[in-house]
Amino acid sequence: MKIGLYGGTFNPPHRGHEKAACAFLKEIGLDRLFVIPAGIPPHKVVENAPSKEDRLALCRRAFLPLSEKIEIWDGEISSPEISYTYRTVQKFRERFPEDGLFLLVGTDMFLTFEQWREFSYLLSACTLCCAPRTDEREAIFEKKAQLEADFAAQILLLEEKPYIISSSEIREEIVKTHFSFSLSPGVNDWIELTGLYGSGKSDPLRRKILARLKKEVPEERLRHILSVERECYRLTRLLGKEELLPGICHAALLHDLARHSPVERQLEILKKYGVPVQREDLNPPVLLHGVTAAAIAAEEYGLAPIFTDAIRYHTTLRAASTVADRILYLADGIEETRTHAACRKARADFEADLQRGMAPQRAFLRANIRFLEGSIAHEKAKGSTVHPASCGALQDLQKEWEKA
Repeated sequence: MKIGLYGGTFNPPHRGHEKAACAFLKEIGLDRLFVIPAGIPPHKVVENAPSKEDRLALCRRAFLPLSEKIEIWDGEISSPEISYTYRTVQKFRERFPEDGLFLLVGTDMFLTFEQWREFSYLLSACTLCCAPRTDEREAIFEKKAQLEADFAAQILLLEEKPYIISSSEIREEIVKTHFSFSLSPGVNDWIELTGLYGSGKSDPLRRKILARLKKEVPEERLRHILSVERECYRLTRLLGKEELLPGICHAALLHDLARHSPVERQLEILKKYGVPVQREDLNPPVLLHGVTAAAIAAEEYGLAPIFTDAIRYHTTLRAASTVADRILYLADGIEETRTHAACRKARADFEADLQRGMAPQRAFLRANIRFLEGSIAHEKAKGSTVHPASCGALQDLQKEWEKA
């Protein structure tokens, strides 16, 4: 077999690490890949390090969804000793005596490989692999030739271009925005729900809402809610509507608060707050959760009407919809953890429009129209009654598109 070893501090594991792991698997044709979070790395201090349990949890959420061939090995992170790579390779050589070992290292580490402890043993025990950065390809090729000539080393260079991102920059971003788009959804979720790296400290209301969600909402629904929040943040920044932050993110967190509450309980809440219920809000009953969540957002969390209205109509949209309505409506439909084919296509079409250079405001309007048209067609195909608010919203959006 071909056994891959990929170590690092992974503080936190980001999309660059994930991209490297996928390229390592594919280009080398690995049968198994062991991701190895370092315990005490010899070359640097792990800054603001989470607990061992949190670091392992982050690695599982980053790497395990990528392939069934990937495993997380905790031999280094569980050891009180310095994480010298040669010790790890010795353990794997004993475990897989007849198989090929392939060690993936970063560009900086590759260029200084002769400074590693027992580097000559490493070159004899495994094939060294590296993904060169564009600006250092010449130096990488020179080092490869030198190591092959001096030590008969076996070295493979990956074709995949590295995803360059700084872990320290990600940690700083988390303090400001509670998440990072350089992290996969599962990693972001864990950080947000545990408060790692200072996530949530700057927004007491957000912490209060999250605490309630963790008690009242199923785990799968909570993952969706957090992803909607991130998508709302992205869309808001894309449209240049920063004045809507953080209110639109609070609305995103609350939009599905009542999604799993019995209708009878929701009716009690609405009666308590004096909110009338329209017949169409119960056809089907699942639509009621938007009305209920909007009432809770207004009465218990003090959200402004522009945001409570967005919650109220996040499943249907409405005529004369505001930009906040549209942001939450679209974010709810195309957030990146959605698995339904129509949702994934809507997201892909939106991204394609942006990549082709369409103005963000126009691409956003088109995405809302497409998604609403698809939703209405889906309801009609099921023989369900289309909510009148959706019909009014579509007419408005189409007129706006024609004038744009």
